[in-house]
Amino acid sequence: MPVKIFFCYAHEDKKMLVQLQKHLKPLERHGYIETWYDQDISAGNEWEPEIVKRLREAQIILLLISADFINSEYCYDKEMKWALERHRRGEARVIPIILRDVVWKYGLFSILQALPSEAKPVYKWTRRDEAYVDITEGIARVIEELSLASLLKSAVQSPQVPSSQHKRALLILTGNAVLPDIRLLLHYRPQLVCIVTPHGWLYQRTYIDIVQAIPSCEIKIEPSVNPHDIDECLQACLNSYRPYAHEEFEWIMTFASANKVMALAGYEFAKQNKIRFWHINPEEEHIITQGTHMAVDIRKFFRPTVSEYLDDYGYTIGNFKSAEKAYRANEEKWSGIVSEIIHSSDALIWLSLFTDKSKNEPIVIPATLSVTSLLSSLVTTEALKIILEHDDGTVTCCFPSADCARFFGSGEWLMLQAFCYQ
Repeated sequence: MPVKIFFCYAHEDKKMLVQLQKHLKPLERHGYIETWYDQDISAGNEWEPEIVKRLREAQIILLLISADFINSEYCYDKEMKWALERHRRGEARVIPIILRDVVWKYGLFSILQALPSEAKPVYKWTRRDEAYVDITEGIARVIEELSLASLLKSAVQSPQVPSSQHKRALLILTGNAVLPDIRLLLHYRPQLVCIVTPHGWLYQRTYIDIVQAIPSCEIKIEPSVNPHDIDECLQACLNSYRPYAHEEFEWIMTFASANKVMALAGYEFAKQNKIRFWHINPEEEHIITQGTHMAVDIRKFFRPTVSEYLDDYGYTIGNFKSAEKAYRANEEKWSGIVSEIIHSSDALIWLSLFTDKSKNEPIVIPATLSVTSLLSSLVTTEALKIILEHDDGTVTCCFPSADCARFFGSGEWLMLQAFCYQ
């Protein structure tokens, strides 16, 4: 169901309202929102009862702040007070939108977080469209929060899915989008949630809030890890799992939102400890399970199509078939050198040298590695290009192409190895 948005505004600001509504249109076309303001009152209807009805139905109420708004007795003393009362009761979210300069910090709404960023009035932005984009993004974040809250409420109120007589434990490796993990978290309804996160991750509070709303659920968040250090990620998994390994937990793992190196660590850990895991297979149409069979009714929950999943984040699929075909051809060309690196005693050193390097960014190869056959193979297969050979035996190289940097610099070469040799 779309989130209903009510515009509370002074008629002098109607032009700015219309511009904001235009910027919100993509959210409306995707079915995320439904907007309303008093111009939408049908001919012959009494206007005040209709406004009150719409205010009561709205989940988001936008206060379009200006001197005219504050000067309007109806806007300020009636509509805004009704809106703030619903906000206080937790029935709606009220967001002040600062349109024009006015001393608003003494107003009843001044305790609320305003938009645009830093409450800079729209009128003061050099490029007015940038202000409206900033407001739209802020509203989109609120819509996502409301959607998660609604999902959480329905999940907590719904009966649990009995998958085992044992208690359930969920180990999450994450660091990117929250939605896949939240879906599994709310469906699986674990008694224990262990979370491994990368340095500087933004959504830790989201997980804590949602987990705490699940009855009788314990949460354990490991100290954050370097997401490109496979040993550190494996150790964090072990630290999460070990204290409970001898208890009667039914374990499941997900790393759908982790980066590739963390995902590889999760895959290895799940395999070693015979833990089943969920992930999204991008080559299939639906979310699937791998590992041993899990007895849950996935038809009720894990059936979003790829397009639906992308719609959750407002993404679209472009036509990259020719570029992707060339990239896959390069992957095949590099598969031999990947195997050679993995089976060498210096694999971790090569991983640290490659990580996060972009095209033409210098990579300094130590003297101990510059004399090995591996460097020669990397150059021969056009995975590396030598820039300069130094007197001390070190060699400066770089990735000669964006595809090469994507494959080796992001850790995709490790995933290739995992799925070729599992």
